[in-house]
Amino acid sequence: MSTDPEAAIRIKAEQQLTEHSSKYGQIMQSHLIAGLKRSYMFLRLASSDLVRGCTEHPNAPQSVLAHVYTLVRSNKQHRRAFLKAVLRHFEELEKTSLEMLLFLSDNLAHFPYATLEEPLFVAHHIDVTLSVTGSTLLQSFNEAIWGRKESSNEDNEDIHSLLQRDCNINQLADCCYSSYGCFLLLLLKRHLQRCYGLSDSKCQKYTPNESNKTYEKAVTKKCGISFDPNLVVDALRNDTLNKTQMKTKEEYLKTYLEFKQMMNKLDPFDAEDDQSDHEVTTTTTTAVVPSEAVADDSRDPKPQSSAPQKVRIPSTSSNGSTGQRKTKRTKPRKQRFVSFPFYFLFFIFEQY
Repeated sequence: MSTDPEAAIRIKAEQQLTEHSSKYGQIMQSHLIAGLKRSYMFLRLASSDLVRGCTEHPNAPQSVLAHVYTLVRSNKQHRRAFLKAVLRHFEELEKTSLEMLLFLSDNLAHFPYATLEEPLFVAHHIDVTLSVTGSTLLQSFNEAIWGRKESSNEDNEDIHSLLQRDCNINQLADCCYSSYGCFLLLLLKRHLQRCYGLSDSKCQKYTPNESNKTYEKAVTKKCGISFDPNLVVDALRNDTLNKTQMKTKEEYLKTYLEFKQMMNKLDPFDAEDDQSDHEVTTTTTTAVVPSEAVADDSRDPKPQSSAPQKVRIPSTSSNGSTGQRKTKRTKPRKQRFVSFPFYFLFFIFEQY
């Protein structure tokens, strides 16, 4: 009832949710997803139009489940479990209707995120889902357009060249229908990046298991940025998801090209990151060379280049002496300690 259009009913329901959360926190956590589905079903019955997961305020749209999210936001473990459970519906495209996926993506786009870690966590799991689902879908597109034994030529892929191909229209239509869920994830990630200033490199460097205080700082959402999945909304309103109303071959191919373009932008090549990786590799190689030079130091006392001599310092022992000095002092001590009992026994034997 927290999604009821009537403000009085909605406020009363939110008060009861807050009380139950403070008293029965664990029970609430186990029933959040079930309550989320019931909220969608309630809105679907109460509305004759397409069900959306956000209020229609042009300047600052809000999630209809914003209060539910605030109940789990303070606890990191509960918050992550809730977000992962919501995103898991996008991995089961055959079991979840596209209208419900639109409802969930609206809520994920407009949840009241308080720290930088929250939108980064959502963007990270979008990448994980698309790396499997999106890649599989692209392969299905290639099979429908180019055939199983042929690979797509990325340099010549445009609408005019693709129209000349003898495509499998039925398989191409199935791929287009399945791509709408991935479209929602791609648009959702782009929206979060724009609202919270998340660059591609920042999203790639983030890992959920890393404890970094930078991710715990407060974040402010930029105003005036709307989440507009018009492609999916138009498909639902025009009933183009009904396979009895076949679209033209050109429309299917345009959907494929748009989907492929967005997938290619998911993990762009960064020249600066590649240069930093090259520098790390060079530094690692240089650090190996001095260790070999130290091993051959007794045979070749000539000084090496300036860079290896600086790195040669870690080869010293804990008392500050080099490995060669340690060998000279340790070896005589070992001989005296071992040979002493034999000379003593020989002296006693001569006395008798």
